Amino acid sequence: MNSKKAVVILACALVCAGCSSDDPWESPSIGLIGDDGATLFYIAPQNDAGVVFFRAGQLNVSDSNSSNPKERTFKYSGTLTAPDEGIQVAYQFSSKDPLIILIDGAVYNLAQGGVFLITEQGAVEQLPFNPLPPSKDYADLLGEYLRATESHDEAGG
Repeated sequence: MNSKKAVVILACALVCAGCSSDDPWESPSIGLIGDDGATLFYIAPQNDAGVVFFRAGQLNVSDSNSSNPKERTFKYSGTLTAPDEGIQVAYQFSSKDPLIILIDGAVYNLAQGGVFLITEQGAVEQLPFNPLPPSKDYADLLGEYLRATESHDEAGG
């Protein structure tokens, strides 16, 4: 085989090496778990902690999401609402900077925690820990933790 053919074959092999991957990519899962007592909304990227919004009460979501598996990119945005209280919380989260989330125009660094409490008044508080995999049990445990923390704070402790 002449050297020009070998160079062309090697170049094709290098280009095609990026065409397929043994590491499949999936866009983040997204969902709403809960009932009237407590609601957990999550965005969970593959192999990452993701983001959880928690509210003691009902939440609805309207969202606009896009992803491109070939480029391994995603962009999620939407609004969480508490229908009876007039509360609205807007968010934007993307693969462009997966450690940053915008909530109501404010920038939050997910390295400082990926759990966000939506208070009864509609304020958003970042909690200093990352979420567990989303489930109804996790929503219940998070609610219990927050109630215990709240009663501890009210007692002056």
